[in-house]
Amino acid sequence: MNYPRVQQFRRLSRAAEAATASAAAAVLGLVSAGARAPTAAAVLLLLAAGLALYARRWLSLARRSSVGARSENEVRHRLKELEGEGWRLRHSLPWRGRGDIDSLAIAPTRVAFAIETKTRGYDDRHLARAREQAAWLSRRRRRWCRRGALPVVCLVRARGVERVDQNVLVVSIDRLLPALRATSARWVGDPHARLARSLRRKEASPLSGLHRQTRRRNGRTGFPQIRAYRERWRVLRRVARRP
Repeated sequence: MNYPRVQQFRRLSRAAEAATASAAAAVLGLVSAGARAPTAAAVLLLLAAGLALYARRWLSLARRSSVGARSENEVRHRLKELEGEGWRLRHSLPWRGRGDIDSLAIAPTRVAFAIETKTRGYDDRHLARAREQAAWLSRRRRRWCRRGALPVVCLVRARGVERVDQNVLVVSIDRLLPALRATSARWVGDPHARLARSLRRKEASPLSGLHRQTRRRNGRTGFPQIRAYRERWRVLRRVARRP
């Protein structure tokens, strides 16, 4: 069950509690009026009216949550087409922030997309939330996204939208799958091609000279930062040599 659906049921529960209290206050107010206690009756009836307005507010919020839940279900249904292409999907992922990560699509190239679902529009808060989720996935869920995670905002009721806004990919649901496929190919293909070309030219590690100077000066392998850098360089060489 996605987070908006859980939120909808929680808000409906609060609306039911407020409506019950409003009805009880109204009954007590009528009883007080029949017992010729106008002051108590007026207070109780005012309390009943306030609780009724409170229940109406929670009902309105529950309807908004219902719309959000339907939008997330539409995105899930659309993403299912990617499973036949080797993509892995996860939904309603808990994270350190408020709510959850609506959907996570992991490409066969190990690039992940953190998808924030919106019905019609978005603002800077939604873009910042998508960026935070992608950054959190890159730090805390490296086994899912070896090549990093990219933030995406999907607009369910819009059509023909595909742009980058504040380093976030914003797409409508009709452009979601083509945009994910193309972005996954570009994100992996370009850096890998540049690395392969540099290795074919047999470029040395940028810190090789510094490493030799440090070794001569200290009589040992070198500082830990340099050793870590060279180890990462060796890993990149092995990756670039893969077919």
